[in-house]
Amino acid sequence: MSPFPSILVKLIIQKVSRYLKSSVSAKAAMKFSIVTPSYNQGQYIAQTLDSVLEQQPSCEIEHLVMDGGSTDNTLEVLTNYERQYPTLSWISESDKGQSDAINKGLNRAKGDIVAYLNSDDYYLPGTLAKVKSIFETNPKVDFVYGDIYMVNESGEIIRRVKSLKTSLWRHLYSFPFPQQSCFWRRHLIERIPIFNTQNKTCMDGEYFAHILSHPVTLYRLSDPLACFRLHQASISGSGRWSSLYQTDKLRIENDLMPHRKLPRKFHLLTGRLAKQLFVTLRPQAEMFSLSK
Repeated sequence: MSPFPSILVKLIIQKVSRYLKSSVSAKAAMKFSIVTPSYNQGQYIAQTLDSVLEQQPSCEIEHLVMDGGSTDNTLEVLTNYERQYPTLSWISESDKGQSDAINKGLNRAKGDIVAYLNSDDYYLPGTLAKVKSIFETNPKVDFVYGDIYMVNESGEIIRRVKSLKTSLWRHLYSFPFPQQSCFWRRHLIERIPIFNTQNKTCMDGEYFAHILSHPVTLYRLSDPLACFRLHQASISGSGRWSSLYQTDKLRIENDLMPHRKLPRKFHLLTGRLAKQLFVTLRPQAEMFSLSK
């Protein structure tokens, strides 16, 4: 009897074994890079750090804190945490603002999944494990997002902010997913422009709009994943840049959808109407693709 069949069977078994081992290894090796832009948020940053560290050991994490030269107790907090947790690394130097700090962190990121979390916000327990499960079981998914809680200075819940199924058009007029709940695969960093350092109010909305302008597969979780803190020193809580926000938003709309340039009042009106409509018609968690 020819030995060829037995040799063929052995080769098949070897290939299947290698595939299974590589698959298990890939799952075990999935790593998160969490970037935190920081500046004078010493009273809140410890909770931010704890919320990331508590996601271990179910997830492999590198936490990159990019500080802009804080003058409060932020550096003392970071030094104390660095001594205890080797997964935390940080720098403190002058920068061009929040977007510049995020870009510095993304350039250093080595993880498979990336996200950024501001130094006054925090993740809920089990968030990264949920997100990791989605990415592992759905290899075609590029971007995962979910709900958040809006909290006050003391961490008391103000309300739940639910994310929505989105598209580029919906995103431009209503920004339907909260930044704190967003995670995306590393390969998107290579395809999408860096955060716009000139944008001081909605840099996340602009960056995500660029992501949505490409073919991308998104997955919406119906679970709350993080907490967004409103306080007097924050951009959203203070309202000090509200007029600049409208200017930035209009520029983003015109840059990405130039064929739809319309008067400013139209954009403001449709933005309010779209937000009300999409809040009323909330979809369940699902995966969906966007194509050009």
